[in-house]
Amino acid sequence: MSDVKKITVLVICFLITANLHSQILISILFGDKLNTDKMTFGLVLGPAWNNLTGYAESDAQTNFNLGIFLTFKLKERLFLQFDALAKYKLGAKGLPVYTLGDATLDSIYQHGSLQRSISYVGLNTSIQYRIWKYLNVEAGPVATLRTKAMDFLKADHELGEQVFEKDMKESTTLFDFGLATGTSWQFSKGKGLKLGVRYFWGLVDLYPADAGTNAARSFQVNLYIQIGGKKQTINGSNSNSK
Repeated sequence: MSDVKKITVLVICFLITANLHSQILISILFGDKLNTDKMTFGLVLGPAWNNLTGYAESDAQTNFNLGIFLTFKLKERLFLQFDALAKYKLGAKGLPVYTLGDATLDSIYQHGSLQRSISYVGLNTSIQYRIWKYLNVEAGPVATLRTKAMDFLKADHELGEQVFEKDMKESTTLFDFGLATGTSWQFSKGKGLKLGVRYFWGLVDLYPADAGTNAARSFQVNLYIQIGGKKQTINGSNSNSK
């Protein structure tokens, strides 16, 4: 990898990623300061069902995603949201196995199954429009940086289930990019919890050496938890309300 590419990767890592512990710490320390009438900040978490295109057979792989979000109110019904993805996975299971180049291993796993799991950090940017009460629709790009990629070959054996792990980092693309669209409902009259569903449509072939275009697909359920925010007065009204 050239020096320019290395610097680019480091800059992207610095700008859009942080480890999980630091994100939680930021949420706790700065939640009150980052939640205003025009801005909302907090944690985003939830399950996802992922798959890959281009294979003769595959099943959805379930993962759990975690990150932080920052939402800006642009107009009365228009919002700009950034989801910094700290724990984000794509992949699939139930894929056809391939040869491992070892007669003993091939005899064990030839009738087994393959699970592919790719870990990322990244950024989901979405424009959100409130179409009715607190119901929002959204769309926008997703850019991610691969941190880990593993293949898990599994097979039943007389000694129990056998699992062979193979590092696929060099066989996958470093970056992934795609488009996401979805809808969400904001509870508590526009403040507090928000529950959303989102579909991600990957545009990058994640395994270039394999036949076809092996792009990611992901259906996600996201819970947005606001950290901090306005304090309540004794009579229950917002102390900073207009």
